[in-house]
Amino acid sequence: VLAKLTYSPPAKSKYLEISRSYPDVQQLIKDWNALRFVYHDYYVYSPAQASSTTVNFTGYFGARVTPDSAKMTDVKEIIWTFGGSTMQNLEADDRLTLANQIAVELNRRERGAQVHNFGVGGFQSSLETIKFQDLLRRVPVTERPSNAFFYDGFNEAMYGFYFGAGAMQADLSLKMKDLVEREYPRLILYAGSAFLSRYSVFWRNYINHRIENSLYGQNLYSERKNLDKTVSTYVLNVTMTQGICKNLKIRCVFALQPLVVTKANPTDLEQKVIDSLDPDYIEFARAFYRRVALELHDREEFVDLSHVLDQSPEPHFFDLGHTSPYSGIVIGKEIARLIDERSRIRPKS
Repeated sequence: VLAKLTYSPPAKSKYLEISRSYPDVQQLIKDWNALRFVYHDYYVYSPAQASSTTVNFTGYFGARVTPDSAKMTDVKEIIWTFGGSTMQNLEADDRLTLANQIAVELNRRERGAQVHNFGVGGFQSSLETIKFQDLLRRVPVTERPSNAFFYDGFNEAMYGFYFGAGAMQADLSLKMKDLVEREYPRLILYAGSAFLSRYSVFWRNYINHRIENSLYGQNLYSERKNLDKTVSTYVLNVTMTQGICKNLKIRCVFALQPLVVTKANPTDLEQKVIDSLDPDYIEFARAFYRRVALELHDREEFVDLSHVLDQSPEPHFFDLGHTSPYSGIVIGKEIARLIDERSRIRPKS
């Protein structure tokens, strides 16, 4: 009872502060906390089909609803968007998500765009590439995209720094490792604690995370000299995916997303976020961005969006890369402009 009355998740405080002008913030938090996930071969998981006031997911391979996509009878082109939690964009309702704002802007230009938001929390470019390939095999040819957009940087840099170049989220991969290697006592302890967390606020807020950390949180990657491999892994993923796109005549765009540590003019609130981060990690992330931009600057399929929010006087970031409910309007408009611009360029033979 005491836990129910007194506990307030600290991670949400900055989000609430940055979202004060958004009227449905409490409902949005309630709706995203009610989400569950389903298993998929090859790319592991996606959000299950869900319906609520602010957050809705379809049964179409875990795509989030984009209400401003063209109606089926008016579709002229199909666009797939990929990324991690920043593309999934649970910090905004369906209308304000980055992906839906791409649809808003493209259809304002009468493009007849149907946008499928395949962003999934925790995904980086390796998992996105795998999901992209799997969807191409599974969907009918008529449902293949004319354009695909990949929104990366956050998880590439973070996972490269903490878990190793090209690595998945460590606690996820370690749980699957235990299953394959039949480490059943560890899995039973983890599952039992998770089960208790469903019914006990005290256990969920004060005990479960300690058990999880003891089982799966100790394997943080401590080596700081893997920047070269992290950069080359991302560049290789872009190269391989672009090869698929070229062969199937899909226009693909790969973008480095904005982070609070890449913003040129952070607000006071954003500076507090920067000050709370590990200085070694900040340098690693900035170096990763510089190196990737240098390696890919001459490729027409690559764009650096890391400074797209620089001129905004409003605070957008409440942590390393997650943003306020309204940030998707600015970013989505710029992405739509890029897609529209590149669609009018005749591809090289």
